[in-house]
Amino acid sequence: MRIHYRYFLSLTFSLLGTSFLLLILGYHRLDLYLSIYIIEYFIITLLFSHFNKRSNRVLNVIGLALIPIILIVIIQKAIALLSALGLV
Repeated sequence: MRIHYRYFLSLTFSLLGTSFLLLILGYHRLDLYLSIYIIEYFIITLLFSHFNKRSNRVLNVIGLALIPIILIVIIQKAIALLSALGLV
């Protein structure tokens, strides 16, 4: 099996497994799902880092696009925590 197929299968099964586990545990928060999905994406992409240059560039661009999303989630959670403490 080619490495690209293994990468996509690994990413797919990882995300599906996480979705199934979080649903079973009763979590329904979008920010939790997004955070875990993005972390899984980075871990699996790092494990399959031996792609050719073109593939690595595309995956790096996707990773750079995901970083602001996780930063927005972190900032929203920090603001919610600070406002609950009465500091904002």
